[in-house]
Amino acid sequence: MQHHFAVVWAITGALSAVAGVLWVLVAGGGFGVALVGLKIFPIVVIGGLTSVAGTLVATMLIGTVESLGAGYLDPLLGAGFGTVACYLLLLAMLLTRPHGLFGQAPAQRV
Repeated sequence: MQHHFAVVWAITGALSAVAGVLWVLVAGGGFGVALVGLKIFPIVVIGGLTSVAGTLVATMLIGTVESLGAGYLDPLLGAGFGTVACYLLLLAMLLTRPHGLFGQAPAQRV
């Protein structure tokens, strides 16, 4: 069973690397690629590392928070607060539910 997981992770890593290289070739490298990575990090952590459904819900949540933050809070707190709002949500999530929305808490052995 462990061998299968290792093979699946290796294939996933290779496909991710190929997709990343192709995307950078098409879209061009630079700061934009790093910004996408910085937007993905809170989505994965908020959704839970083990939950695909949680990641999908977190994607919608982050998009909504960013849009509302940019629309309503940018005029009050300064430009770019929509981007900061998702990281504030990430911090709140880590304090209240560190394993994510639909993630499972680690098993405790006695």
